[in-house]
Amino acid sequence: MGNLRGLLYPCSVDFDRLVMLALARLAVKVTRSGGSNAYVETAFGRVYRISSQAILWYAGVSFSDAAVANAFVELWTGLPVFTVQ
Repeated sequence: MGNLRGLLYPCSVDFDRLVMLALARLAVKVTRSGGSNAYVETAFGRVYRISSQAILWYAGVSFSDAAVANAFVELWTGLPVFTVQ
């Protein structure tokens, strides 16, 4: 991404702002507790809430396991597995 880094970072910040604005609008309309689970359940129903939570949990577990495995390999071998070039 070398030369595009200066362009991609502001685009990612703008995207994050749009997501936060969408969540703020949802928080005004859904007054009960539960965060994103409450938003999904209100919009789509209980079945979709359960499946979205399962997907989020699986993604979190997968990414955290990959990060820990990468850190252990770097510590044990001294070689970075994933590098940014």
